[in-house]
Amino acid sequence: MPKPVIDRLMSKVIKQPDGCHEWTGARRGTMGYSTLGNEPGKLPKMLYGHVVAYEHHKGTIPSGMVVRHACDNPICVNPEHLTIGSHSDNHGDMMERGRGGDYKPHKVTEDIVRTIRASSESLSVLSARHGLSVAQVSKIRNRKAWKHI
Repeated sequence: MPKPVIDRLMSKVIKQPDGCHEWTGARRGTMGYSTLGNEPGKLPKMLYGHVVAYEHHKGTIPSGMVVRHACDNPICVNPEHLTIGSHSDNHGDMMERGRGGDYKPHKVTEDIVRTIRASSESLSVLSARHGLSVAQVSKIRNRKAWKHI
């Protein structure tokens, strides 16, 4: 029988003097967030460590919210360092901490979603027109993103 996800997570954590519980396993993305596989047959297949830790210790993450790192350490899974907020809150954290650079989030609207779904144009044409990546346009068109519309 496979080990529970929280046990696998904690088996690769080193507690630091500053209070961070740092993940030593696999990392994903440019920020290096901790990732681990879910139990066989469960979706999603890959999980973020800070999300696993938050849900195990504090409960379900409300829809539309994200887990934020108060410590600004993306590999930290200490539930005392994790808090809930909106994507906008998380973006504000990034900008406040000087990690924003020239990043300007694109605001996808319901009208843009409807336009993409109604169009027969190619993904690359829609991508250029709306200032989105081809991958994001594909997710919108195939209802993997903005499912509620």
